[in-house]
Amino acid sequence: PPAADAPPLGHLLSDGDIRGINEFITGPLTKLVTAHMNTKVYQLAATVKATRQGLKNTVRNWFGVKSKGDSPAPAPSGASAAGGGPPRYTYNTIEAQMRSLADCALILRDYATANSYYRMAASEFKGDKSWRNYAACQEMAAVSLFLGDGARKEIDEALDKATAHFLKSSLPRHATRATIWMNSDLSEPTKKALKCWMSSLRSILPFWCSRMTTSRSSTF
Repeated sequence: PPAADAPPLGHLLSDGDIRGINEFITGPLTKLVTAHMNTKVYQLAATVKATRQGLKNTVRNWFGVKSKGDSPAPAPSGASAAGGGPPRYTYNTIEAQMRSLADCALILRDYATANSYYRMAASEFKGDKSWRNYAACQEMAAVSLFLGDGARKEIDEALDKATAHFLKSSLPRHATRATIWMNSDLSEPTKKALKCWMSSLRSILPFWCSRMTTSRSSTF
């Protein structure tokens, strides 16, 4: 950290420098980030679709039902952590890719798509009894419903599931957060503030998405 008597950071920047930086961030950088995220969404959507089609064909083959053409093999699902702990999901699992796709869609303000993939991922996590990840997806499904003007009943149902399964996962702080939100007044100022916060994430999400889809150490 700088010394106590050191000049403040950026003290050599002129007003013109600051305006130029602001114009760069709100102009070409924002367009670049948005384009990157759109590309990432298309890539993830194609991967998820192909993988789920592969899973469907696998089920058909078990019952002796033939399908047209060959489908790609499904990506591996979450493997149990060492010591018999809850499942952990690496970057290339279908569950992790669904969650990444939902997060990207949410930041791009495609709330309907985000909600669809959050629910899809939640279903996968539920099947694995990965309650922490299931609860997190239910909470984010509530966020997407709220931002997309969804029904209050659906929002409350998602938050109720999130609360119950956060508690089941021994995460009382997360459960408290979901409970407070469920019992709060979901007013227009709250929605505006949340949208501003989501917009502020646009500059860092491409890095996060890239890490989630390329780093073999990334897990849920």
